[in-house]
Amino acid sequence: MKHPTLPAQAALKALLRHRWYFTVLFCLVVVSFSMLPALAQAPDKAVFGHSSVGSVNKPTPLIAPLYNPDSDPFALWFDSPFRSPIAISSTTGPAINAMSGLLSYANPDMVTDSIPDDSADRPDADPALASASSVRTHFSAIPAASAAPATPAIPATPPVKPDKPARIPVLNYHSITVDPGNTATITPEKFAAQMQYLADKGYTPLTLKQFSDMMEGIDKGPDKPILLTFDDGYADNYEHAMPILKKLGFHATLFMSPGTVEDGYFLNWDQIKEMHEAGWDIQPHGMTHPHLPTLNAKSQTFEITEAKAQIEQIVGTTADVYCYPYGEWDATTLKILKEHYFRYAFTIDQGITTPSQDNLKLKRIFVNGEESMDKWRYRFEK
Repeated sequence: MKHPTLPAQAALKALLRHRWYFTVLFCLVVVSFSMLPALAQAPDKAVFGHSSVGSVNKPTPLIAPLYNPDSDPFALWFDSPFRSPIAISSTTGPAINAMSGLLSYANPDMVTDSIPDDSADRPDADPALASASSVRTHFSAIPAASAAPATPAIPATPPVKPDKPARIPVLNYHSITVDPGNTATITPEKFAAQMQYLADKGYTPLTLKQFSDMMEGIDKGPDKPILLTFDDGYADNYEHAMPILKKLGFHATLFMSPGTVEDGYFLNWDQIKEMHEAGWDIQPHGMTHPHLPTLNAKSQTFEITEAKAQIEQIVGTTADVYCYPYGEWDATTLKILKEHYFRYAFTIDQGITTPSQDNLKLKRIFVNGEESMDKWRYRFEK
């Protein structure tokens, strides 16, 4: 005998026959509950940032305190990698897509996108999402202006621009020794007294880099600049001048001729390298200290460029500042210096060095070792 179907049995059969409908409905209900915090926000607020697919972390608020998972009654729901709105799988994807219309209506700034495999070509694509191999759904934070601004980098302190052209005394020394009657030499004692005077009066001996920056108007430089130059490369510069300058923390520039090294009267390479390490700039003064105007173009080129090349190779510095042997030069000399990118060249023409002078015809102040201290300082303080 056929038993009558009870109402409960009929409901169960209907449930089993249409179980996929109820599965979708269940997903929609769960997603709806998860969106309650988002729906409660103002329409112009972004709620979630997105991260890479498969993340099990809680959603990261872009603007605190828009959303606090710890105070959300559905926080446990967010802790599940299956249910996390930033870890959408193909199983929950259809349910989330079904909710996109409701989300867009309730909060226009919350949108869902389906990103194909070529999402890397899209300018707004998340790089982490673009690397996945299947269609994914993620939440985008809109507007972009809600993102926290990057901390600006602290710029380096710029050099102080000069308010007037530089005026730099360039002192021209030669040998530091005792040689009565020779005006190109100065005794070690008098030289020490002159350097102490500069220190006491607040002068700052420059490096060639500082000199260049002042000449080009890049930096104002110290209040009382001065450039100390030593011509020819005498061995007594190492013996007497270097210790005095090192004690005072002074810089200097040596103009030397590589062809004269190793004869005992002039500096050798080991001494020159030590002076360089002590703060001296090393620059060319001709290969053999020749009278340049008496040479043809080929010989002049050798004298200038070979000295430059040897200094750069042995000392390991840029040698692009020249000093004319005997203060002599001609049009060929200037042409060679320009062709080989020399920045400056010093003469023995007397006077304070200024940017208005030709860079290859800069003036200096000759130091006469026979003069008194007063006459010496008058030359650059007048």
